[in-house]
Amino acid sequence: MHAGTGAIPRCDVYVYASDDELLCSNCWLESLAQTGRHHFSAASTQDMIDHLNQHRAVGHAVPWFDETVAELWADDAENFPRSER
Repeated sequence: MHAGTGAIPRCDVYVYASDDELLCSNCWLESLAQTGRHHFSAASTQDMIDHLNQHRAVGHAVPWFDETVAELWADDAENFPRSER
């Protein structure tokens, strides 16, 4: 997707889709909040976008943010077939 950039940027987030949720794996924010969890679970696309913005607000590296948000919205119907926007 980002071929030819020459280097892999530092990234503090790893987001992926699970059965019925989006996960922020090994989430620094969850660890910092001492929730006992090591990931953030989003029940909607907007929840994950809001969560990524929280990472950005505290200075965590979220490379290709705009592209990631666009891809999350493009996959929204597949990830959350019954959710309302």
